[in-house]
Amino acid sequence: AYEKDGAVWFKVFNGRTSWNDLIRGKIIFDNSQIKDFVILKSDKYPSYNFAVTIDDWLMKISHVIRAEEHISNTPRQIMIYQALKAEIPQFAHLPLLRNQDRSKISKRKNPVAISWYQEQGYLPEALINFLCLLGWSHPQSKDIFSLDEFIKNFSFARVSKSAPIFDLKKLDWLNGVYLRQKNNEELL
Repeated sequence: AYEKDGAVWFKVFNGRTSWNDLIRGKIIFDNSQIKDFVILKSDKYPSYNFAVTIDDWLMKISHVIRAEEHISNTPRQIMIYQALKAEIPQFAHLPLLRNQDRSKISKRKNPVAISWYQEQGYLPEALINFLCLLGWSHPQSKDIFSLDEFIKNFSFARVSKSAPIFDLKKLDWLNGVYLRQKNNEELL
């Protein structure tokens, strides 16, 4: 690290940075394509890449599971781990959820709050089942299963690399299946 313009910068290593992504396989970045980056801003607040790395390291996080948008952050974070001689967690970069028109789901335009789905009458178990199916497939090709069954059968190998479509018609169908399994008291 070195200081410049009141900020603390991280000097990028020579060579390449790579990792075995649990979803995408081997990913390699040529470090010559990465510029030195700020780890402590001039206002003395840490930058995103530094803060999340230190936070994950201190919490002993073993797996970092996040959107594919963060693939480009990973080499910087790995370099920080290496500089600290810290254990590097495993990384898994999930595909982004897409609308029916294949556009990226946006929290500014699309209903993404759990409360919205609750207000619309979606049952928690239907929503969980639906979310589990986004980008992952059950080993027996089942569409309906419990959270416990998902946990038992989950593997990164079954996560798709392509962006899943957030299909509200499928959620409506799943919700209907779960609603029909309820008696009147449960529905009330």
